Amino acid sequence: MAKAVTVTYLGMEGEGSSAAKAKKNAEERIEAALSGEWGPYTIVHKGLVALIARQPVPGEHQWGFKVVNATAKEPQHNQMFDLNYKDRPSAIRAAAYSLAQQSDTYVGLKPFLLETQLYELDWYFDWQAAYRLATVAGKSDHEARREADDLMNKRSKVAA
Repeated sequence: MAKAVTVTYLGMEGEGSSAAKAKKNAEERIEAALSGEWGPYTIVHKGLVALIARQPVPGEHQWGFKVVNATAKEPQHNQMFDLNYKDRPSAIRAAAYSLAQQSDTYVGLKPFLLETQLYELDWYFDWQAAYRLATVAGKSDHEARREADDLMNKRSKVAA
């Protein structure tokens, strides 16, 4: 069984069957990390700002986002970028979806979202409204959740 050699070259780890091959692997990873699109993107929606950016990390999931509440009195310094996306369009879609959930509307965000996401958001907004109505009526969290679930299940059966 061949022994794998690992080297760190210019801050990037590389692996190979020899030091030279491991260095070449690290160079290839650096080139892959630095190629492609790097321009950051922002979406402003209802006092929230989604920052979409690429970070040079090993692996293919280099794009991510974080949402900042521009109206908050105290900034949240502990928020990390959600680096779960392979490309800029996927990160933008995910950020727009998050903005819609946090603001209870996708008005103005439709161009960024897929039809399936719009359907999911409609369902989510309806569930949230049913939950809020139940809590205003004095139901406990558990009861309100159950009532919202029951209402959405009935709606699903009627639609089918």
